[in-house]
Amino acid sequence: MTDVSAASDAASDVASEADTAAHKRADKVILTVHGINTYGNWAAKLSRILSFHDPAVVTEEYSYGYFSIFAFLIPIFRRIEVIFFRRELERLGRRHEGKTFDIVAHSFGTFIVGMAIRSGKKERLPKIGTVILAGSVLRSSFDWSGAIDGGKVGRVVNECGIDDNVLIVSQLFVLFTGMAGRIGFHGARGTALYNRWYHGGHSLYFDGDFMWKYWLALLATPAPVLAVDQRPELRGIVRPSALWLVQNFEIPKILLYIAIPLFFFQRHVSQLELAYATQVAAQASALISPGRPSTLNGLRLAIESVSTRPTDTGGRALERALALLPPQLSGLDFSQRPQSMRFDRSGMKGLVTLTDGVEVFETSSGKVTARLALDGLAFAEMSPGGDRVLAANDLRTVSLWDLKADHWNVEVELEAYPKAARFSADGKRVRILTTANGSEAAAVDELDAVSGRILRETSLDSGTVSAAAFSNDGRRLAIASDDAGIEDDETTGASHVVRIWDLASGKVLTKFATESEVGVLAFGIHDSYLAAGDEYGVTRVWSGEHGSVVYESKRERPIRALAFSDGRPEVERPEAMTVRELMTDTTDIRALAEGKSMYASELLAVVADDSSVVVIDLFAKEQAGLIVPEKTVLDLAFAPRGSTLLLVTEDRVEAWIPTMMADSTMRASSAIAAIALGPNGKSLMALGTDGNWRAWHRTTGRLLTQITLVGLPRSGPPPLLRAARFAVGAHGVAVLGTSDAMAVPRLFFWDGLSGLVYGMDDSAAMSDRLATSSDGRFFVSALEDGTLRVGSVVERKVTGLRAMARAPSALAISDKGEWIAAGDANGQIYLWKTGSDSARIFKAQSGVVAVSFSAAHGLLAYADDKGVTTIRRLDSGDKLADVQTNSAARMLAFGDADLLAIAAETLRIVNVSSGRVVAEREYDGEIRDMVMGPSGQPLYYAIGNAVHVWPWDWNANIAEACKRAGRALNGGEKSRFGLDLGAQDPCSGRR
Repeated sequence: MTDVSAASDAASDVASEADTAAHKRADKVILTVHGINTYGNWAAKLSRILSFHDPAVVTEEYSYGYFSIFAFLIPIFRRIEVIFFRRELERLGRRHEGKTFDIVAHSFGTFIVGMAIRSGKKERLPKIGTVILAGSVLRSSFDWSGAIDGGKVGRVVNECGIDDNVLIVSQLFVLFTGMAGRIGFHGARGTALYNRWYHGGHSLYFDGDFMWKYWLALLATPAPVLAVDQRPELRGIVRPSALWLVQNFEIPKILLYIAIPLFFFQRHVSQLELAYATQVAAQASALISPGRPSTLNGLRLAIESVSTRPTDTGGRALERALALLPPQLSGLDFSQRPQSMRFDRSGMKGLVTLTDGVEVFETSSGKVTARLALDGLAFAEMSPGGDRVLAANDLRTVSLWDLKADHWNVEVELEAYPKAARFSADGKRVRILTTANGSEAAAVDELDAVSGRILRETSLDSGTVSAAAFSNDGRRLAIASDDAGIEDDETTGASHVVRIWDLASGKVLTKFATESEVGVLAFGIHDSYLAAGDEYGVTRVWSGEHGSVVYESKRERPIRALAFSDGRPEVERPEAMTVRELMTDTTDIRALAEGKSMYASELLAVVADDSSVVVIDLFAKEQAGLIVPEKTVLDLAFAPRGSTLLLVTEDRVEAWIPTMMADSTMRASSAIAAIALGPNGKSLMALGTDGNWRAWHRTTGRLLTQITLVGLPRSGPPPLLRAARFAVGAHGVAVLGTSDAMAVPRLFFWDGLSGLVYGMDDSAAMSDRLATSSDGRFFVSALEDGTLRVGSVVERKVTGLRAMARAPSALAISDKGEWIAAGDANGQIYLWKTGSDSARIFKAQSGVVAVSFSAAHGLLAYADDKGVTTIRRLDSGDKLADVQTNSAARMLAFGDADLLAIAAETLRIVNVSSGRVVAEREYDGEIRDMVMGPSGQPLYYAIGNAVHVWPWDWNANIAEACKRAGRALNGGEKSRFGLDLGAQDPCSGRR
């Protein structure tokens, strides 16, 4: 290393050579260029040093003003400064023509000097002798050879501070710059390019007498450049590796510059998407309403909103619209356009009328078994036994067909035009309503269904018939008339009347006044109801027994068709059973496992001219569903012994599930103590604190059964149940619970199908917490003294005890009872394996508030009151993830898939493997229990006395919504709603 004192000797020689070099200095100009975040005060100091030795020295100071760090980060701003400097350098060259320029630059000044010299033309630049660069931000690979070899500059002296950390920042984060002022320039170095290294940082050159020692000789004399190298030796592997990494950071730096604008652009786009999605969600919510066809457009808008950007408003709108628009199951295709549909009593056969005949089909397969050709077909009917068909044409002819013999029995010519018909219960006779054109009278012809012989004719003084319907047994006939003055029978003077006739006597049984013309009538399946739809969109339902209006609704368009369901339960229990038979009866468990209702529920489907179908539950006196198909609905009918609704559209018959399951439509009679999936996961059960439990179909929300637990007091302040759980096994359902109302602390076992107590366990203290295994075979209860009682649900007895130092604050038992876990308020987690009395203990960060198992996946999860949920492997105890929530979790629930639901201030669905939150939802109230559906979709949670449904998977929701909507918004709809016409179709490829 060269002794630094040599530089001082060279400086002292300046004075002795002053006389001989005077004429040379007169031909030289010293130009200084400062760096960023400064005005370059050091330039004045250098000028004074030079003037001290030669008052006649010419110095120029180039200043570009205050250049901020922000401007330094942006390449275009740096390039602009380079252009300005090069022009100024050319101007100074012209002003000091013939003189040699020495340039001293610091920091960013080195960048504009180097770039200006390299890009400038030699003939336009002044003659440049020495260039001193201090703390240079140029890249180490900057090529000086062109400038030196081309005669633009005589020599370049690069001063480096080996502790210049500012240049590391430049190297790492500023595009197209580097740290040549720390590590030097690369390439060939000799008599024209010099690197010198000193101890110090970015401003070491302006401290003390540095400029006097090292720069005066270079600028005042043609003295040679003395070498200076104060760098320490590189040892080990860490420092050289770090140096190499920093030196070769150019590509990551370019990627960073690309990523930053993309980040802000994406953020801006995201904000626009959020605003757009919020606007569309608000429009969707305004359109979604029971009974309104606009719900379909609301669903399509919700699809648009959620697919653009999931929001809480958009998600709720999507879920609500999905509930109001039931799914289409399938469809039947026929050879021609269908018009109407009928079924036999069993529901095994059906017929559909076409433009030129009738096709008979099997309802189970949709296979057409017979085709009857007939021109001018008006309507057709099928006998209750499904062996005969009546077809009427518009030429006053009816034809009777024997399906067993596969031929027409007979054709009968009538005196008037057939309007409606009905077979008798045994199928041997048929009654036909006829009207003559222009006549105000109607008649009923009773025919032998085999021979076609007319057995009886009954004239009815009905007035002009606007609509008519036979009762299901064929004994009564309802006729809507527009003349109330017939016979004058105390009709209240209404202009439109519906009369019910007894066909055996030919007398009017009852009558109902209407405000407008009725276009369609229908009897309920048991003839207990009569429904009428009028031209103003009003639907009225009268009780056949009392003659009172039991339901009324208003649509915007005239009513086109009506249809009742058969109202019978899907599963029926034997009428009379002994207690022993009741205890062994499997009707309830079969209903739960198959998701079939044990309750009568008569539904009425109403079609308006806009083809929207409203489904009304007459038992509950409320709307149960809405269907808005794509095609015009011509007729409709419920499939017998079921709630499937068949719609006859323009080109096919479509099958739909008409009932809905909107959020929180499943309600218990009191605050919910526990919920669980029924056998096979097709039903959902909820137990109220009053001891009443109900089960619903998990998809449609239809009530399947309800049970009242026996042995609990029916009075007293709630809650009656202190702790309770369902135990759902392969062959039955049990309910376990304890009650504050009992004088002796006991754990009760109830038969979940009869509600009868079939066992109990006396405890020394009240069971404060209770858990059951998912296979329904095992339970664990926690007493107030910290004792855990483990037992068999089937045998109704305790089989083992576990002890904790204090009462548990959370409790769980694994899927098949192999593991038990309990946590306490001090953050201790106890984990026992069946057959072992010793516990493995984990430590949570604070008090444990919830525990859950997924033994099928070998996982344990527990949550503390600081908002941390920990997931561990059961076999090894290794921690998989910690999930931080915004507050303490109230409940945990594993799904069958790799999912965990966490209920804190918000509901979260977490991917167990990654610990990543995949869905989040806000809610109001305290969650008492929750359970995931099969494969983790959806999540059910209980608040108060309601079970809420959260179908949290956005992609699954959009796919399902696209199926129900049939398509996304078209261009006209987007224009009407003021939406982006160029938005991508969210339903593309999903249907």
